Amino acid sequence: MVKQDFIRHIVNPVLSELLKHRNELVSVVDEIRRFLANAESKYGFSIYGENPVKLCEYLGSNDFKILVNLFKSVNALDALIEILRRTRRSYRDFEEIHKCVDRVLRNIKKEYLRENREDSEEHA
Repeated sequence: MVKQDFIRHIVNPVLSELLKHRNELVSVVDEIRRFLANAESKYGFSIYGENPVKLCEYLGSNDFKILVNLFKSVNALDALIEILRRTRRSYRDFEEIHKCVDRVLRNIKKEYLRENREDSEEHA
């Protein structure tokens, strides 16, 4: 049984930590929270009377891609990666969630590393 809700116990603490170091992102973090509240409603992945496994559907959606791009746009992909790592730990008893989070993490890291390499080559 999952005891941690994705938004309330995983995402919100990471976003709060992000704001401690990057206070200028308050409006972006508010937007991220709105996106996630809408996604929770649409996909039904809350642990409170819904199905946490539906988180996988969200992580594979265009809605999630928009969220990834929002994190990218403010150079905060590291916060998203931390959210996904905590999700993987918290949902380790759900093999389906664990696998889809691993897949998303690999894709984000691959994209992140590719962009960093391209940036390095441009500045060389």
